[in-house]
Amino acid sequence: MSFRPRLQRRLILTLVSLFLAPVSLASASESQAVWVQQTRAALSEESTRIREEATQAGEEIRFHPIEFDERLNFAPCSEMPAVSRRDPAISSRMTLRVRCPGPVKWQLYVNLEADRFATVAVLSQSLGRKQALRPEHIEMKRINLSSARLGYFTEPEAILNQLARRTLTAGTVLQPGHLTPPLMVNRGDRVVISAKNPVILVRMAGIALANGRLGDQITVENLSSGRRLRATVVDENRVEVTL
Repeated sequence: MSFRPRLQRRLILTLVSLFLAPVSLASASESQAVWVQQTRAALSEESTRIREEATQAGEEIRFHPIEFDERLNFAPCSEMPAVSRRDPAISSRMTLRVRCPGPVKWQLYVNLEADRFATVAVLSQSLGRKQALRPEHIEMKRINLSSARLGYFTEPEAILNQLARRTLTAGTVLQPGHLTPPLMVNRGDRVVISAKNPVILVRMAGIALANGRLGDQITVENLSSGRRLRATVVDENRVEVTL
């Protein structure tokens, strides 16, 4: 398979990294203490940055303790090891790469696990299929985000009046897949068609020839000319055409 050479190269590089950091038996425990302390200090700095990013996103993050394999024994670094994330997105499990610049270069991958918490929109009462979401249906609760892996909402105003795709029970953490925006235009409705460019704006009466939600493109018919146009739904019974 095409992946085999790449895996072999990676294994060789890993082995080289291990053997490039020789430590005498007499100083093994002392050396191990140094590189572990340096690595923990570097990881602590990166954890602080991640925690600040999470706070800005309205989350709290609590990291699990990191344990190192006692069989690992690297040479001390001349300066603080560099830490980088494989994926910049914050999640409950992140892979960090720790790199020692020298004098003996080595690198180590560390799995950083965490619990993430946020205050999110939760149903205070059951919601039927196609029922519109109202303020009385929502309460804000602080949860562990491990129970909301498919997304969540921190601003209830953004989802008011959306429709339930299926019946949802009280206590459900609202997720994007649970809701759909309401129809702003129904087929056969009279609509106001706005045709504009940077210089002029013309409004005319029309008929919607399809259902549409906010942002959808639908076909409408100009009542005065009978001409059919593709227009974007911009509000309830209002569509827009760019000239």
